[in-house]
Amino acid sequence: LCQDSSVDPSTGRPYPRRWHVRVHHGRWMDKEIVFPLDGGDWDAFHDDTLHRTLFVELPWRPCLGEGTEPHLLQTMDHADISFSAIWVPALPFPLSVSRTEDWGWFMRPATEQVMEITSRQLSVKEHIDANRVHSDLFTLYLQASSRICGERGLRGCWEVVMGFQGTMPARTWVGAALEFAFSDARSGICSMTFPSDTFGHETALAFYFSAALPTAVEAAALEDQVGTIDSCTEGFLEFYQGPMPNQPVKWIRGALAGPGTLPSLMIVMDSSLTFRGVWPALPFAVPEGLPLLDDIAPAVQTALLPSGLESEPQ
Repeated sequence: LCQDSSVDPSTGRPYPRRWHVRVHHGRWMDKEIVFPLDGGDWDAFHDDTLHRTLFVELPWRPCLGEGTEPHLLQTMDHADISFSAIWVPALPFPLSVSRTEDWGWFMRPATEQVMEITSRQLSVKEHIDANRVHSDLFTLYLQASSRICGERGLRGCWEVVMGFQGTMPARTWVGAALEFAFSDARSGICSMTFPSDTFGHETALAFYFSAALPTAVEAAALEDQVGTIDSCTEGFLEFYQGPMPNQPVKWIRGALAGPGTLPSLMIVMDSSLTFRGVWPALPFAVPEGLPLLDDIAPAVQTALLPSGLESEPQ
């Protein structure tokens, strides 16, 4: 539950086991957690912490049957008992524990389907990469889904086909739509729509955006990327939901796979100010350990066929 089979070469101790959490807070969201070996401080944990953060050390207690209250197990040695369910402070009911086909672990409530927790099976290198990349760095791979999308720039509607939070696959991003509407050549509104299990209950967010200025070093590396956003194949944005920019973005268009296709789009968005209160810098590269855009381009190319793209509203 708490320790992975991979061993940290610098300490000789097992890495903490990382878990992917799919939890419903108004919509399905992705989180990442670790379980402390000693069970953690149950009383100090606030129930809304899991809602407000993307990575958290989640206290837990073994469920030893009906009527066993989790707060009564503060001093129990979890290594010396067996159990098939656990308590966590974010839920009023226990999570049942089972094995997955790849010999990982899976947990969810027996009744209310509001949370699913799956162990991540990581190698030593994957643990090292995961420790380097914070969970509030979003990396999204998108394909064009409207006719207004071109071979360059961001204009139009795009569908997320693969997403990561840090190095963790973020499945609840898949199927989300990002639409870039411009008010001038370098700014506009980005609308995000997240799918729902219930028709008509999609979740929508909107950000103002403007083209950001790279540093001198970055500008030298991108000296051929000048002009308006529509004329570029990569660049930087600042996302706003108020008077100050709070989410810097790096965007890259992929290479053309052949005639009759549109290149894919990758977005790297730093949300550390929102989730950790740390002022972010413009992301400049694909996070270590994640696929490069052109390596997966065939999976996210869009065919320029009438059936392949939605028409823009008149």
